[in-house]
Amino acid sequence: MIDSTEVKAFNLIKELNKEGGKIYYENKEIYIKYPKGVEISPGLISKIKLHKLDLISYFEGFSKKENIQSPDQNKIEATKIIHEGEEYYFITPTEKYWVDDNADREYKEKNKDHGTIKFSYEILGEFDKDVFNKSILFLINRNESLRTTFHKINEKFCMKVSNQSVLECTEYIDLRGHEISESELKDIRRFNEHKFDLSTGPLILARLIQIEDKKFVISFNIHHVISDIYSKQILLRDFMVTYNSFLQNREPELPTVKYHLKENLYLINKFIETNADSNRNYWNDLYPNLPDELIIPCTTKVANKDAERIKESKIFDYPEDLFKNMKLIAKKESTSLFVVLQTSFKAYFNHKTNQTDMLFGTYSFGRNFEISENQIGCYAKTVLIRTIFDKKDDFISMVKKVKQSNNDMNDYHAFSLMDSIEKKLLPNQSLTGGFWKINMQYDDAQGNYLNKSDYQDVVQRPNVEYREIVDDKDPIMAIDMELWFVNSGDNLQLNVVYDSSRYDSLGIENFIRDYIDFSSKKIIDIDANQI
Repeated sequence: MIDSTEVKAFNLIKELNKEGGKIYYENKEIYIKYPKGVEISPGLISKIKLHKLDLISYFEGFSKKENIQSPDQNKIEATKIIHEGEEYYFITPTEKYWVDDNADREYKEKNKDHGTIKFSYEILGEFDKDVFNKSILFLINRNESLRTTFHKINEKFCMKVSNQSVLECTEYIDLRGHEISESELKDIRRFNEHKFDLSTGPLILARLIQIEDKKFVISFNIHHVISDIYSKQILLRDFMVTYNSFLQNREPELPTVKYHLKENLYLINKFIETNADSNRNYWNDLYPNLPDELIIPCTTKVANKDAERIKESKIFDYPEDLFKNMKLIAKKESTSLFVVLQTSFKAYFNHKTNQTDMLFGTYSFGRNFEISENQIGCYAKTVLIRTIFDKKDDFISMVKKVKQSNNDMNDYHAFSLMDSIEKKLLPNQSLTGGFWKINMQYDDAQGNYLNKSDYQDVVQRPNVEYREIVDDKDPIMAIDMELWFVNSGDNLQLNVVYDSSRYDSLGIENFIRDYIDFSSKKIIDIDANQI
């Protein structure tokens, strides 16, 4: 017989799932997770908090009934190979892209920063260089990925983990009393003189530059094969906690890292091995043919094949009413705002060009296993979302189809849609430049990919100011456009990054203004009962 506690917990889980969220249980605690762009109603959050003990009881009872083993009881051990007396571990296709120089060679050669993650912070106030050094070495010892090198063995790429830091110490550069230009300082903090050696390491560099007595710059240069944008947030969080703790002569209190890069790569490889064939069949059945070539309804320049594809960008604000109505549609359809934004562009393209089969790219964090929660590693990758509309589809029907396309992308990634399309290409065909011309990405306020609660114990010292130094990203475009949606909570912005050899500022302005005008009218025309 099912008791009332189970029913209550089950109904809360079901209600949260309907709003796009999930509940996870670990070590007598429950955690709510949901995709970026999904807004969980405050009332439901309050109910979950109120019935926290019921939920914990439900999960504990479920675990006993199903004989679920905890990670400690069912230890994850990465498969190792022995080569010349040393231990190595297999990597995944995501890492292979970064270690194989033949993959995307032309683009890598044009973009010297491609394959690295560089970031810098200006610090005003007291800063201790010895504690900085101690903190970085502590974090390298904490994270196996920061002690990893990569090697080619029998024509396969593998990783090796060192037992101790390959980086002996951080670099301190004292520029007090020296006159130095902004461009010279930029070269120093961006490590422009450095080239990584994947087989010897280190694959992380940290540099402290002192400009005045109370003015510093800290800079990081990390190879992309061991890090991504999510990992950057983890590293910054852990550094702040560690530095402040060491200043107070106490040990840092950081989230537990039970498993590391090699274990997560093992799980990813096992997942691919187990599901690749069924995922391949799914995509081939769903899309037996190649997509149509994407037509972007934006005026273009006269083609010049020799012109460099230099990035330029323009920022646009969404009207308040359009932003509000898009959020209402997302809530009504139990999906994310990002899905509604994708739909709005695909609906606009359909309206202007009569295209019904469209392919856009986006970025996935690739952290599909819970053990990757606090890991520093390279899991993020670009994925494709393909949607086919019918001529009779209204906007809500389109939202449902785009939602399903996103679900498919998340559910069938052992052999991805990108893999499926690339297998169908003829020798003279290219995926980019024809079928795939646009990437989209959605960012929450402040660009934080970690939960805000992860920062609650990070207390900055008084009279010390940290400011991120924002540099231009890679200047070369690989595709035609990138559409970055930034939701600050109160307003929604669109940053259009475009290939300036193909589009000009006026053309982009007219394109986006027309899209916003179309979207506003399209959504206003929706029956109020539908939203």
